[in-house]
Amino acid sequence: MQPFSIVHEYESSPQAFWTLFFDDAYNRAFYASVDIDFEVVRDELEGGRRERVVRYRSRKPVPGLMRPFMPEGLGYTEHGVFDVQACELAHRIEPSAFASRTDIRGTLRVADIGQGRIRRSYAGTVSIRAPLIARKLELDTVANMVSSQDTAATVTRHWLAQSSAKSAFTMSPAL
Repeated sequence: MQPFSIVHEYESSPQAFWTLFFDDAYNRAFYASVDIDFEVVRDELEGGRRERVVRYRSRKPVPGLMRPFMPEGLGYTEHGVFDVQACELAHRIEPSAFASRTDIRGTLRVADIGQGRIRRSYAGTVSIRAPLIARKLELDTVANMVSSQDTAATVTRHWLAQSSAKSAFTMSPAL
């Protein structure tokens, strides 16, 4: 089992971040930045919980040796529950290949750190059951997650800045 922790800071409020997090246009831009297509399969808000199931598919070609094992390409399904009051999203990721041998879980938390800034923390574990190569696969999976999250953080910062500028523009009494 390989733990991971990915942290980014943004100029935002927790509420603005979560509003953006669930925004369809933002998600298209976010996932395009890491060459992934996505489809929201289910999105239900009930009580203080928002349950989402989302399918993701990489646009990148499957390496030659792996094609027979992944005829539908590289992808995964995310099963997530957002707790509105706690402002955190817990999820389980089910890869399209080797799902019975893989357990990926994580929690995304946002904390207000003052002066109009937040810290977004994404932590969890990757566990892959595969004799002799499990550790390497787990480390590679975490490295890919870190790289994707770092790339996507740039998109998030851009969208949060745009959102903040639009709010300031529309709320300005001088305009």
